[in-house]
Amino acid sequence: MKVGMVTQIRVNPKDCLAILDIIVACGINPYDGRSFAQCTSLALSSLIGVARRAKIIPEEEDGFQYANRLDPFINSRNDKRKYSFDKMLYQRASADISAQDMAPQIQHPGQSVPSHLQGFTESGLTSSAAQTMTLDEGTRILLSEEMQALYDKGTLSTDEQARLTELNNILYGG
Repeated sequence: MKVGMVTQIRVNPKDCLAILDIIVACGINPYDGRSFAQCTSLALSSLIGVARRAKIIPEEEDGFQYANRLDPFINSRNDKRKYSFDKMLYQRASADISAQDMAPQIQHPGQSVPSHLQGFTESGLTSSAAQTMTLDEGTRILLSEEMQALYDKGTLSTDEQARLTELNNILYGG
């Protein structure tokens, strides 16, 4: 069994030729019986190596982040969101706009929670490990006292009014 993920991608014609050029630049004959998929994989690995040496991406990835970062892609199916992104990508490719010219909008997916560990919380069924912590009684009393002191003060500054609103949201979900 080989490690990694199996992907299926469509490569535009200019990039197909660039893949062959990268393989030749690496000193490998792309016509020695390799499949184009193998050439694509080698070219991608080579470019990732260049990006690491240029410090564009981290030298060494934290292996513990594998599940967190790849969980959204494992066992994923096609959906409308992916379809619309693919359509936009291919429209840009046909208009000669390369993928690297697109503005990146990267958001870390957060912590992965395997399906067999997902369960119920006070808020119901969860698919995320990031849950709001419930207040212990001591913390609730301290925050209530702080809130009461602000009420008793009467006239509040902008910062104090913001803190009062924050305390209300914490204590009463308001």
